[in-house]
Amino acid sequence: GHWHNLAYLLALQNRWPQAVAAYSQALSLDPKMAESERGLRTAWARSGLPRPPILEGLEGLRELDARLERKDYSPGTVALALRLAAQFPELPKIRFLTGSLLLAGGRPADAIAHLEWVAAREPRHVAALANLANAYLAIGRKAEAAAKFQAVRQLDAGNAAARQGLTSLGLK
Repeated sequence: GHWHNLAYLLALQNRWPQAVAAYSQALSLDPKMAESERGLRTAWARSGLPRPPILEGLEGLRELDARLERKDYSPGTVALALRLAAQFPELPKIRFLTGSLLLAGGRPADAIAHLEWVAAREPRHVAALANLANAYLAIGRKAEAAAKFQAVRQLDAGNAAARQGLTSLGLK
């Protein structure tokens, strides 16, 4: 919200390049901020700058979301997620989805870096922590898996993934 507010103030002052940068930052933190996207498009049109890269990221994220909504976990969807993660490494949602797809696709070792990145920046992201715990478990890092499952349980006492993971480790 702070980046959005700053961008709005910069736009009011006709400081278009700075507004573009601030709106882009707001969207990198929360890709679903429709007001920031509208503001970015307006500021960009008035700035004379090249198209902001975040707009491509948002379009790619929408495509990825649409594929996942259709339960398309194909290699093409994984490739899209990996491309987006490489192109927009600071977008937590893209990194989470990439790690989750890799884990679901039987590539837990590849998933870990993405999920660790999200967990480090969003320590209360229950799904990222649970997926990270499962990735650790899948490659035999049992102590780390147990710690992450415990973290999930602390955030969400009734979480089924944490309960199942801890049970599989012989813990309660």
